[in-house]
Amino acid sequence: MFSSWEERNNPKMSKQILLILALTIVTGLLFASQMVKYAGFCFSGSYADISKNYPYTQKILEESDSPQSYLDKLFYDYFSVNPELGNFTLDIEHKTQATLSLAMALNREEIAFEYYGKETKAIYNLGCTVFIMDFSDMTVLQSYPINVTYIDLYNGEPEQQTIILTLKKLYSDFILQKLESNRKNIYIRSAGSLTIKVANVNFQEEALPFLGSYKTEPEIETYASIVAQHLTEALAFKMNLTVLPYSRSNLSYKMSLSFSDASIQNFTIPSASYDIDLNVKRFLKKLYKETAAERVDLYGVELEMRIYDAEFNQEYWKQTIQNGAAKQIAAGQKIGNEFYNYNEILLLTLSDKIPATLKEDKKLMKGILKKCANY
Repeated sequence: MFSSWEERNNPKMSKQILLILALTIVTGLLFASQMVKYAGFCFSGSYADISKNYPYTQKILEESDSPQSYLDKLFYDYFSVNPELGNFTLDIEHKTQATLSLAMALNREEIAFEYYGKETKAIYNLGCTVFIMDFSDMTVLQSYPINVTYIDLYNGEPEQQTIILTLKKLYSDFILQKLESNRKNIYIRSAGSLTIKVANVNFQEEALPFLGSYKTEPEIETYASIVAQHLTEALAFKMNLTVLPYSRSNLSYKMSLSFSDASIQNFTIPSASYDIDLNVKRFLKKLYKETAAERVDLYGVELEMRIYDAEFNQEYWKQTIQNGAAKQIAAGQKIGNEFYNYNEILLLTLSDKIPATLKEDKKLMKGILKKCANY
């Protein structure tokens, strides 16, 4: 690098340039030093409950003859090639003394079947969450859920091995694809950033008949958890907020993560700065048009969302949100289970309509949500 005549003959200018270079190097080193250990793949819940809660994934783990299971290797290999996330780098080999860790946790494996004569429709629902934890005080700092739904049609009843192969595809293609598309949106909580979480999900009496197999206890709570996961995913990825996991209450509670080596770690989910209550009020279905060839129905949902400070019982935002979409079928075609149409419109509302509605409220964005933003 050659200095100009002015730089050589102007000591003050040279010092300024050196100072700028020094600051640039120091800033780069600070960002480069932000490391987070990779904790591996794990299961949400007790290790003893894995075979009950995740039976097919458990079969996948049992198939492996190597010390590293299929899913351990899948995510380890992925993060080894892609260690750079939003504002930190993963320490795959644990070469640093970082107390922050990232784990990939499975928290939902659900396969439902519908039967049409000799054909079987299988609906796969798979849910994983990227957790960022602090091992120094065993707390969960943030959660980034990743949810996938996949539908397949079989001649007759699918064999267990067919289901296992499909699940492998969902992990290797769908989960990893969604992880890759959102990888740069996974951040460590910014210094001074506040937190938000989904505290309660409720369904009004008018909505319960449309929930299919989830309309009675304890299935209602299971579905509430699914809904909370999807809303958490939207808030974290689409709005870049510091979101804590759904904890079924406004109080802090323990979350257990079970790793493949049978070790269990218990983490505390702290109380959030702001809480969200989601109240699903009703579902609607209305005929839009019908011809000799097709029928088009409009499916809709109405819900109420509330943002508040649970500790001080102060409400900041409350709004009724409505959303709908058309569903087209061939004339004479029978719908196997209406629940999936209502579920689809509800999940679309959580992923698209709610973030758009929140962003439109400039006062809410500036006064509350900006305080929970990651940078």
